[in-house]
Amino acid sequence: MKAKMMTAALVLLLALFFSGAAMAQETGKIGILDVQRVLNASAAGKEATASLTAKGTAAQKDLLKRNDEIEELKKTLERKMLVMNPESRDEKQKELRNKILDLKDLEKKYQDDLRSMEQDLREGIMNQIMALVASIGKKEGYVLIIDKNEGGVVYAPDAIDLTDRVIQEFNADYQKSKGKKN
Repeated sequence: MKAKMMTAALVLLLALFFSGAAMAQETGKIGILDVQRVLNASAAGKEATASLTAKGTAAQKDLLKRNDEIEELKKTLERKMLVMNPESRDEKQKELRNKILDLKDLEKKYQDDLRSMEQDLREGIMNQIMALVASIGKKEGYVLIIDKNEGGVVYAPDAIDLTDRVIQEFNADYQKSKGKKN
């Protein structure tokens, strides 16, 4: 009876030992990534920001030019209002209202265009970043990579932060793909 109990205890200990070893093998590395910093610091992100800024600046210049034209039309209308006949005055006021409405419509269109362009650029860059992160994760045995800003990370040691590495590899991949296009 003692031999059976000793054998059962030994089997139980071995089972616990091997199940612990199996569980230890299933655990892997965990990494964090600051995706926003990758977007801001990478060459592709900087290029996208510059492109958006340039388009926004051009739109703003166009809106300012049109606004100046409207202001000039207002001043002209105010100066000549007393000497204009009622039909001409009504026509000029209608023209002014239409220009103001056109300006508001154009401003909305520019905002929508910029928002759409930003979304398209961000989505394209994010797809590339996620593919790179997945590749790193598979290659190096990570079981989990969490976005530092979105994942609710309160503390993480710098040793598991992959952000700088992702930026470097993403820049290298981006330069290669840019070289192929030219």
